[in-house]
Amino acid sequence: MSFSTAVMVLLAIQPASAATPDDANPDSGGDTIVVRAQRLVDPAAVRVETIGARDIAALGDVQSVLETSPSVTIVSPGPAGATEILLRGGDANFTAVTIDGVRLNDVTDSRGGAVDVGAIAPFEIGSVTIYKGAVSVLEGSDALSGQIALETDDPRDGPRAEAMVRVADRGLGSVNGRWAPLRDEALALSVTGTWFDFGEGPADQTFSRASLGVKMSGAAGQGRWVASARVGETSRGAFADASGGNRFAATPDLQQSETRLSTVSLRYGAGETAGWSPSAAFTWLRRSEDRVTPAAPPQVPAGTSDSTFERLTLVGTASRSLSREWQALAGAEIVQEKGETTGSLDYGFPLPVDFELERTTPSIFAEMRRDAAAGGDKGALDLYAGIRADYVDTEEVVPTVRAGGVYHLPGDGSTSVYASIGTGFKAPSFYAVGDPLVGNPDLEDETSVTGEIGMRHAFAATTAVDLSVYHSSFKGLIDFDGETFSLVNRSEVEVSGIEASVSHDIGAHAFSAFGTQMNTDAPDGAVLLRPDWRAGFTWAWAQDRINAYASYRIRGEIEASSVPTGIVRLDPSQRLDLFAGYALADGLQVALTADNLLDSETEAQPGFTPMGRRLGIRLDIAY
Repeated sequence: MSFSTAVMVLLAIQPASAATPDDANPDSGGDTIVVRAQRLVDPAAVRVETIGARDIAALGDVQSVLETSPSVTIVSPGPAGATEILLRGGDANFTAVTIDGVRLNDVTDSRGGAVDVGAIAPFEIGSVTIYKGAVSVLEGSDALSGQIALETDDPRDGPRAEAMVRVADRGLGSVNGRWAPLRDEALALSVTGTWFDFGEGPADQTFSRASLGVKMSGAAGQGRWVASARVGETSRGAFADASGGNRFAATPDLQQSETRLSTVSLRYGAGETAGWSPSAAFTWLRRSEDRVTPAAPPQVPAGTSDSTFERLTLVGTASRSLSREWQALAGAEIVQEKGETTGSLDYGFPLPVDFELERTTPSIFAEMRRDAAAGGDKGALDLYAGIRADYVDTEEVVPTVRAGGVYHLPGDGSTSVYASIGTGFKAPSFYAVGDPLVGNPDLEDETSVTGEIGMRHAFAATTAVDLSVYHSSFKGLIDFDGETFSLVNRSEVEVSGIEASVSHDIGAHAFSAFGTQMNTDAPDGAVLLRPDWRAGFTWAWAQDRINAYASYRIRGEIEASSVPTGIVRLDPSQRLDLFAGYALADGLQVALTADNLLDSETEAQPGFTPMGRRLGIRLDIAY
């Protein structure tokens, strides 16, 4: 059960008189990653999936982009509500989400750190990388289930100037633009702006967002630096999570929220110097939200909440080649977090719910990696091992580890088997510790152990098949306890699943498909919104002046909860999105779009009517 759902439930029972408080999972070929600073984590260490520009450009929102992955389920309380990411059955706040290396998880928020990807325009994103499994050895706290790394477009790539305008029925409108006035290896600069209005949602719900971003890159000696800054605002008028939505809520009044998100990142890789390859990064996040929640008579009081959260991160690494095959890396990181919330609940008098907390977490880590291909041994074993120690708030040392390997079967290298295991942790959120009503300063870290085995095979250069089995064990999960009227560590959840995916290119057509089955062992009501199975496919086609794209997703039944209904089972759901474009001239394309073409999407939470079919037209301009 999410924090926000728990809050709605506890408010409902609170006495009113209370006076105290790859495109298809490609093998990277041994390339390591740079989320912030250079690391050795690669497909030998963790299952890695990439989503490329083709899928991102064709789909209308980031949540639809992410759901083309077999591992990701996105849920939201209605079409205008904030989104939540469920990665392989983990809670919404168990996935670390970054944009240009800046972690977006806000631990002051009542959702415990869950990230709303609906606040980000797909036009801003150049690529998506999903790391499946506990990767606290890479990210520290928050990465119990994995990590989703969003990267904006490289200012050296793409058109020098481009714009995208989209309109759809019931008032949807979107305007996006990018300009790259400087573009060479020495210095490149791009500026990106977006605006989006959701239009008329069910029961007059509203959602809008706007953003402005700047990204620069350049050469410095033997190395290269990348700097980015982004500001964004999101406004929502929607029914509160677990309220029962437009069908069951006790009042038609909507929760109003205004969110402002600012990020800055500076990343630098110095190149090899005296046998060492150093890198460094600085990131900064500031997120503020003002929220007004209406009363839900007779039990739930009205409330206000104004929160501000800041996170500053400094990290440095140094890697060295020990031989043609072996590399080693060591690094250190320091994270400083500060959050403040002011607000009140209206019980006929204002009951304050203010808190202010901060913490500093230094960490050290080390990694070792073997790349067999670099040593000329194609039919051999790639290995990875990493260890990290986080000194959370300078009070406790939390060790995490990760290890894995990929064995390339002898022959043409088309078949490989892989296995990995890792541990993760999540320090209690500021909300869980500090909220005067339900907070518990004695909460302990939530922890996880995740493992996976699988096989990958490529048929020539046109077809790839991947099959994997995974298991995740989550312990110490934080949940609301009615007897103590506070949040406590108590839940233990076991998740196991199997994922299969295939991609195939034939002529001008590109197909991909996936299917997944997941089993969850958890106390009743502790884990909601997880379907037992999901499947989907994408199709892309381009020829001459015409291009088209289709994305279809289907899921099984889910259990969900709201204050008016309690726990209920919701019907299976399916969705088909289409895009068809025609190039009128070089750099000028008009396209037809269809969201939920079959009008077959069902409720994701009780009482929240889906948006239904939405048809639109899009104009793309580039030069």
